[in-house]
Amino acid sequence: MFLLLLVSTVFVSLALSSSTDVSCGALLPAVAAHCGYPDKPARASCCEALRSWHRADCWCDVAAFAALRRIATNAYAFSGRAKACGLDSPKLPPIPPVTRGVPPPPATCPKVVTKPPLEGYCENPTELKNKRLDTINKLDALSLTSDSKEDIKEFRVTVGKLLSPMVVFSNVGQVSIIGARAVGDYLLSRQRALGARADFPSATKRDVVQWRSPRQASNTVYVRTTDEPGALTARMEFITFEKCSYRISSLIFAEAPYLSAQYAQYFYVRDGHGVMDQFDGCEKRLCELIHKSCPGKLFPYKSMRECNKVAKELKTGGKVMCNRFEQRYVPQVGLHGNSLACRSTYATIARIDPEKYCPWLGEEGKGACQNSACPYGLYSDIFAQQGEPRISGEGGTFSCSRKTGICYEQWP
Repeated sequence: MFLLLLVSTVFVSLALSSSTDVSCGALLPAVAAHCGYPDKPARASCCEALRSWHRADCWCDVAAFAALRRIATNAYAFSGRAKACGLDSPKLPPIPPVTRGVPPPPATCPKVVTKPPLEGYCENPTELKNKRLDTINKLDALSLTSDSKEDIKEFRVTVGKLLSPMVVFSNVGQVSIIGARAVGDYLLSRQRALGARADFPSATKRDVVQWRSPRQASNTVYVRTTDEPGALTARMEFITFEKCSYRISSLIFAEAPYLSAQYAQYFYVRDGHGVMDQFDGCEKRLCELIHKSCPGKLFPYKSMRECNKVAKELKTGGKVMCNRFEQRYVPQVGLHGNSLACRSTYATIARIDPEKYCPWLGEEGKGACQNSACPYGLYSDIFAQQGEPRISGEGGTFSCSRKTGICYEQWP
């Protein structure tokens, strides 16, 4: 059964913590939702999100800082807002020069911990830390080699070994899911062997894994897409293990192209489009995929013509994804709701379990693709926002170069 992750209470409890027990990935959605637009009404909620980030020392989490740089559209990742929010100057990782000839600020974060620390009270802690690193390696290598039943079964078995049965999973801005089987189905929906644009989470390469504690790790991996030979797109990962176990209890992904498309505070930077275009919802391609996945009586429309009509109406009505740029609720679930993106996601895995997922893809939608699965019924078409500032910039909140897309904050 597909379960939506109702995490608003989780974010409240996370805000009260000040230790590295808090995953920076869990704090990222609130910062993205509240700080992406530096207008006056958002300042209080942005500062509150940054206070939680500050208390958890997420400035020094390299993957988390990289995600914020994407959203802030500059090298400083909202660290310049710390003083305005009444926070101490944060420690910072190395920052590249922003302006030629101007040296960047010195790095003040402690040295990154790259070896898994021992969880001393567990049995065989040395063996455990090695198994945890092996889990991360297997996660980053996970991909479906073909659409055969045997390979799909093997994929699911591997996912079941890596994740705890009630794992909490989110892909920032896209989905929030509980349960290893449901997470496995979502990961299958992102496999090229089933029609997706890039294998997910399979990584071509990755940065060094950073350990915040014996149970928490983060890193940035790079994925090759089908549409851009040789091009790589980044994904940040935040992993929490069960106590005294090598299985993952919390897994959070943040895809760079999606962060740019949905949250970059000034411009929609159209990078990694081979990943994002999967959710754009060309009605012909989508209906062909649904028809292939749902043969015969399982096809949830009277005809292909009706399917094309429904998909076109969703597109022209702006119901492409479940997020609205100016909305600041958390969590945000762009691939849920009565949207093209939800149908595109679950049409892929309907090939594996058509009786379960084909009913989700009809005109009214069911499961994750029904209107009630999109908070407040708010939708947007991020693909219609290319190359324009998200806000007008009136009031001196920022200055941007349309030519370069680089912006300098003057907030608040």
